[in-house]
Amino acid sequence: MYRKVEKYKSSILHLYKAMSLFIASLLLASSASANSTKETFSIKQDDIVLGNANSKVVVVEYFAPTCTHCVTAHHKIFPVIKERYIDTGKIAYVMREFVGNKQDLDASILARCKGSNEKYMALKDLVLSKQDDWAFGRDYRKSLESFGKSVGISKEEYALCLQDESIIQTLINNTTAAAKLDNFIGTPSFFINGKLLDGKYGVTTEIIIEELEKNLSSKR
Repeated sequence: MYRKVEKYKSSILHLYKAMSLFIASLLLASSASANSTKETFSIKQDDIVLGNANSKVVVVEYFAPTCTHCVTAHHKIFPVIKERYIDTGKIAYVMREFVGNKQDLDASILARCKGSNEKYMALKDLVLSKQDDWAFGRDYRKSLESFGKSVGISKEEYALCLQDESIIQTLINNTTAAAKLDNFIGTPSFFINGKLLDGKYGVTTEIIIEELEKNLSSKR
């Protein structure tokens, strides 16, 4: 019983600490001047970058692990962009998280736990593909632990990552940078060289391809 109580207290303290950091950061962001578009969308050291990091065409995708529309984008849009533009080295594709709740936070920490693009993408695929199985339940952490184990992250390693302030700070930075943008519309959002893409019925693969081709043509 004592161990269960201590484990519960530790979990509550982690939740309080992590969410307190987010709240404090958001308050600071509201009073700070907005970053320039160039600064916000430049590639940073802690970014997850796919494709050609030196490309002059940079796509930034903001997503959230519990975002239902992100599931559709992940399965319908991303594979096409990956095949045509990422795998061919034509663009830099940056993944950034937008954290809106505790589930988003814990899933994002898991994805970044090993600091590997390969594991990050494998875990992104898992949390989105199996979203209905974990994101909206009380015991979601057990599912995340299982996802981690499937890519070589032990329960103990994940527990340490949940306390990693550098990972938490990166997620704070990604979330607040997006929140400060006047035109940010939620997740998923796609920006190409700082321009937000949108359409009458939301972003489609065709809209992204059209804008990519314009930018690639202008950079030749």
